[in-house]
Amino acid sequence: MKTLKSFILCGCIAPFCLGLVVLCAMDVPATEPLASAKWTTVAQATLDEEDDSTLYLFNPDPGIKTKIAGGVATIAGTSEVAGYVDTGMWRPIGGDDRTMVEVAVDFKVANIQSGQAVLCLPSSAGTWCLVFSGGYIAHPVHFTVPFTVKHYKDPGFTFGNEDKAFHSLRMVFNRATMELSYFADDVLLSVVQFKKPVEPLTLVQAGIETSGKDARVEVSLDNLRVRVAGPRFPVK
Repeated sequence: MKTLKSFILCGCIAPFCLGLVVLCAMDVPATEPLASAKWTTVAQATLDEEDDSTLYLFNPDPGIKTKIAGGVATIAGTSEVAGYVDTGMWRPIGGDDRTMVEVAVDFKVANIQSGQAVLCLPSSAGTWCLVFSGGYIAHPVHFTVPFTVKHYKDPGFTFGNEDKAFHSLRMVFNRATMELSYFADDVLLSVVQFKKPVEPLTLVQAGIETSGKDARVEVSLDNLRVRVAGPRFPVK
């Protein structure tokens, strides 16, 4: 595996601190239904030998380390930092030029005390964030444009075997309807609809977040990925 660079990003549950460039609004054509979408992968981290230096690791807590081995990234240790801290990985996105975009990561939780597994990314509408912390929770709290919540599932939902089997945190955005849908595997958790268009995405982040010192975590991640589908949208 090629050398992985180290990088630190601010958290998605902690206050949002990534600068965003808001581009011009766009006209969006109609798109095909989600079930029949023909997806094209535009960014991925399989965590195998083909991963390159565009996969960035951020490890701001000296008590929690990320190890890539056996085709997965394992984040484990005991937090030594007070307050919210994120540990994990991010990858740039290139080619988000279609009407639909899906971001996802697979995870398995051996231990997560005072912490949570996180999938998040910045957008021109604010931070999108989906976490697992004893249940799957969509976090529509870091948006910077008006939105409405169209569907919301009990955040206590769980498959019950997250410590033994991998499951997916997934978010799908449809520019034709301006709806962001949150999924655990194929289970719909929540849907929010933005009042303004969302511009092309530029990076995706996955990892864990701890909320204070002495938090013990062991989480495995795999298959960080971004896919697009539908017709191209015209960027003005």
